[in-house]
Amino acid sequence: MSGDESGGRRSLRADGGAEVFQAGGNQYIFGSPGERPEPARMLPRESAPLVGRDAEIATLLSGHALYLIDGMPGVGKTALAVHVGHLLSARYPDGDFFVDLHAHTAGMRAVTPDDALYQLLIADGLTPGQIAVGVQARSAQWRSRLAKRRCVVVLDNALDRAQVAPLLPASGDSVVLVTSRRRLAGLLAQHAADPLELPTLTEASAAELFAHRSGRDAHGDEADAIADIVRDCGTLPLPICLLAAQLRARPYRRAADLLRELRQSVHPTSRMRAEDLAVGPAFDLSFRRLPKPLRRFLLRLGLHPGADVDVPAAAALAGVGPDRAEMFLDTLVQEHLVSVGHDGRYQLHDLIGDYARSRNSVHGNGEAERVAALVRLAGDYARRVHAADSALAVPYPPDPARVAARAAALAWLQQQRVNLMACATALARTQEHDLMTRLATGLAAFLREAGPWEQALTLYRVTAECAGRNGAHTARAAALRELGTVLYLRSDYPAAQPVFEEALGTLREHPDGEHIDAAEARTLIRFAAARRRLPEHAPVRADLERALALFRRAGDRAGEGEALAELGTLHLVDGEFGAAAEVLREAASIMREHGTAQACADVLNRLGAALQNQGENAEAVALHEHALDVCRTIRDARGTAVSLNYVGHLYCQAGEYGRAAEALEEARDLHARLRSPSGSAHCHDYLGRAYLGLGRHGEAGDAVRRALSMFRELRNLPGYAGVLNQLGILHRLAGDLAAAEAAHAEALEVFVSLNHPLGQAEVLNAQGDLNRLRKRERRALQQHRRALALAQRAGSGEEQARAHEGIGRCLTALGEDRPGRDSFRTAREILERLGAHPAAHRLAEFLPDEPDHCPSGRRRLAH
Repeated sequence: MSGDESGGRRSLRADGGAEVFQAGGNQYIFGSPGERPEPARMLPRESAPLVGRDAEIATLLSGHALYLIDGMPGVGKTALAVHVGHLLSARYPDGDFFVDLHAHTAGMRAVTPDDALYQLLIADGLTPGQIAVGVQARSAQWRSRLAKRRCVVVLDNALDRAQVAPLLPASGDSVVLVTSRRRLAGLLAQHAADPLELPTLTEASAAELFAHRSGRDAHGDEADAIADIVRDCGTLPLPICLLAAQLRARPYRRAADLLRELRQSVHPTSRMRAEDLAVGPAFDLSFRRLPKPLRRFLLRLGLHPGADVDVPAAAALAGVGPDRAEMFLDTLVQEHLVSVGHDGRYQLHDLIGDYARSRNSVHGNGEAERVAALVRLAGDYARRVHAADSALAVPYPPDPARVAARAAALAWLQQQRVNLMACATALARTQEHDLMTRLATGLAAFLREAGPWEQALTLYRVTAECAGRNGAHTARAAALRELGTVLYLRSDYPAAQPVFEEALGTLREHPDGEHIDAAEARTLIRFAAARRRLPEHAPVRADLERALALFRRAGDRAGEGEALAELGTLHLVDGEFGAAAEVLREAASIMREHGTAQACADVLNRLGAALQNQGENAEAVALHEHALDVCRTIRDARGTAVSLNYVGHLYCQAGEYGRAAEALEEARDLHARLRSPSGSAHCHDYLGRAYLGLGRHGEAGDAVRRALSMFRELRNLPGYAGVLNQLGILHRLAGDLAAAEAAHAEALEVFVSLNHPLGQAEVLNAQGDLNRLRKRERRALQQHRRALALAQRAGSGEEQARAHEGIGRCLTALGEDRPGRDSFRTAREILERLGAHPAAHRLAEFLPDEPDHCPSGRRRLAH
């Protein structure tokens, strides 16, 4: 052996040209001369085409030297790495290396770096006698052999940085793909690596994978069952492949049979197996590597009844402090047993949650443990819910600090809605009825405002049943009151009335509450609202007078304003517009000083409606626009939708159809989101009028027919008849005069049966327009005159103006020009007083010798 030195560096060469490697100290290994063997081809065979990973594949093919692929158990990390390794093989022709490091392999210890290097060097053509001794020497030998070569190296199922770092080539000529269930943060800190977190599949890709592996058609008659199966698998590839294999092995079975068995199983993960492969053991390997406190924490997370947790909820559930809970959660995120969203909430995959619950059962953590954890969780939620509930009520006028606090509370409640409802439902199966009542009571204002009301109905039915079962009469009455309120909001008045009656009966039979008078008064007010459409209002008025007296006796000014608002609304329904305006002005004055911004906006809208019916449209629109501003400021979706309905209707009356359509389209979307059938029905009614005014007859027809269907379902006869009259107008404009006449006749019949003067006036004016078109001027004249008398009785300036215009047109057609001009002049004066200047301007053509006081471009319906 000879040696030389150059530049301070010593090199050795064996006699005959053999390669020499320093194994450590003074030990040397002599290699055989000659060419290297054929490049290694260690990559496993691909079992099937990879589905749904196009984006990840493109990333891994982008040319970087080191990728760290991490993800939860069973997500398909190995399959992806092997697939990409095969794709890269042509670009890296000097060898394909693969080592399973067994960090999470059942029955096997993790491979040491020393042993892994031995495997790699053997695969690269060395004999055992040529391989250096010790991890450092072998690592140097491995780096030396890969220097200036282009190879693919897949290091699968890695444990940590210490296991992987010695296996990495020295240069970037080769590409290395490392897979791990853990986030290898140490490697990221030490090497120029690109992390790739592998998510679960999309539902479409998951269904495609199941279909391919099972031999079924993802788009055939089994499509629905396949979609449900992959959904129940959380779109995780491992269980999907295991269940698909079960079907493939038994082609006579259907996917629906498998789905039924899966859902009948107490722990679905127990069904996800194929021979010696199973989901449970895959999770078990990750679980067993956790320290005992972390294992216990994970099991407690599995007891959560909802979708995800934040740090305080996790701390309460596990019975640990917030700092410790956050540390545990972050560790579980690194282990890919828990995921975290951008909103800071943590989530167990459905199957890991099922695995945790099954472990709880196996280890004897039974009902007592579950209830104790649930009680801690519900207590934390109840405290935070009541704080949020307090923040929702913003005093009038709303100040920025309270508005910001309300916005934060609304956001938190929206974010936690699923968890809170799930927690309340879980409590119903325990004896913790007091805690359930606290949670349900705290959610009441939020659910009334934000919906969806179907969830609220379920919650309050269960709460009332639970409270009744435990003899908590005051709590039961409160739950029944909220149940009736939500039924009223959904326009299900027949169902709401007996619920309110039961609530009142409970309060009166068991007067054991400290605030029984206030509870009865609030129930009476909501009960009255549900009975507005009844023909007999004397009992309703009596109940409201009693509620008013109870609030005044208690010195509850806000309650007094609420009772007055409902009394004023009853006057409004009865057509007593002057009395309604008087009472509602008093209610508004009280609410401005003592009420919330929401309650104040509601009263202002009701007052605006009363003034509108008195012909005071300018003040009415100002009130509605102010109510809308308040609701927008405090982000009250329901109040905004209601205000937009009022504003849109008034814009229609003023002839500002573009603005009306804009407001009503926004209201339509809000009502749809809230699933508010009554608000949506009125909105579509007004939208039909707005589109009609804009000449968009097709859209008007769609809106009117939608409103007609809604009012029919709601059994709202005044609304139904009003929209039927609109449909008649559309038929007339379309030239179908027979259909128009039939629609008007049916609408008039309904309004007559209801003794509804304003509705009759609207229909008679429409019939007069139709008969005038048919050249039946004398009959039309009679109808417009009847409409005028009814409109005067109802106090509707709009319909009086329409009647006078119709009379003027008929008289002019009959040759009576002077009386005709008098009618046009009266119509214009009324419209000017109402602020309906575009409509007033339109009448100028019939009064050519008189000055036009209302230029068409001028608008006076301003706030």
